[in-house]
Amino acid sequence: MGKRIHVATKYVVEYKELPFLNYKTEEFCNLLNELECYNSVFEQNSGETILVETPKDEFNKAYEKLANFGALEQEQRDDIIDALNACGLNVSDAVELFKMCLDNGESNDNWYHFAFY
Repeated sequence: MGKRIHVATKYVVEYKELPFLNYKTEEFCNLLNELECYNSVFEQNSGETILVETPKDEFNKAYEKLANFGALEQEQRDDIIDALNACGLNVSDAVELFKMCLDNGESNDNWYHFAFY
């Protein structure tokens, strides 16, 4: 026995511009990777818009790593510092950025959605 099909009648997405990482899509994804935060990248409008999605629970863990940066092993800190440098961020800026995302990121699923356009 199947289920009945439905279509969304209202779908609203609003984005808040963040003060960091403009034009740094690849660098942002590399930072997420160094923080062991899975992410997917999609292009829309022939590459004019880049969407990055990451699971909320992994993003929360990445934030905790940044917030407790001194507790990480030296090798992991060095790799993260390299990724931060490529983004033009220091640890303090990254903590602030991730906190903004946690405070402002809202969706009805278990993912944070970022758009570069």
